[in-house]
Amino acid sequence: MIVKKATTHTSAKKTTTKKKSKANGASSKYAGGPKDQILAGLADCESLGILVVSRRHALAFTKYQNLNSHGFADAMIELKREGMIEYVSGDTVGLTDKGRSATPSVAPPKSNAEVISHLQDIVNMVCAASGPKTPLIFQLLSDGKEHSTEAVLKATGYKHKNSKGFSEVLATLSDLGFVERSNGTVKLADCAFPLGRPGSSGDK
Repeated sequence: MIVKKATTHTSAKKTTTKKKSKANGASSKYAGGPKDQILAGLADCESLGILVVSRRHALAFTKYQNLNSHGFADAMIELKREGMIEYVSGDTVGLTDKGRSATPSVAPPKSNAEVISHLQDIVNMVCAASGPKTPLIFQLLSDGKEHSTEAVLKATGYKHKNSKGFSEVLATLSDLGFVERSNGTVKLADCAFPLGRPGSSGDK
C-alpha cells in the first residue's frame, strides 16, 4: 500500500522592508563624508576668526540634525582619535595643527558682509527644522546694534519673552556663539564683525 505524503501549505512569508534610519533631510554645503565636512567647516570658521565651535555648530557642517546620530558621533570620535580635532573646553571643539594641515587653506573674508552671509548659512543649516524665525532673528541682529529683547520679540511675532519658541531660538544662537545677551538686550557677537562693527572706523 502506497501512502501519499500529505502536502502542507506553507503561508507565504511576509517580506518586511526595513526602514532606513533617516540621517536627516538636510544636506551639507561641504563635500565628502562627515569627517571631511567637519574638517572643512572648522577650517572655514578659522578663516573667519572663529577658532572653536560647539558640537551643535560642528553638527551643522554635516548632513545630520541630531547630536546623537551615529554618523556624526562616530566621525567626531574618529577625528579626535586621529588627532585632527581637540576639545578645548566643555563641548567646544577646534582643529589641531594636524587637522589644519589636512584641510585646504581658506582665504580670509574681505568684508563683514561676507562673514555675516557665511554665519547666516550656518544658522539656516542648524535651524532648518525650526522654521523661519531663528534666521529672521539673526537677520534682524546683523546690523550690529544692541536690541532690546522686547523689540526682537515684537519683530518676530512671538507673544511673550518666556514663550518656549522664543527662548529656544535665542538659546540656539547663543549655543552657536553668534549672539550675546545682557540685561534684557541682545546683539550679534563680535565674530560677525572681524573688520569692525557698523559705524566703527574699521567697518567695511
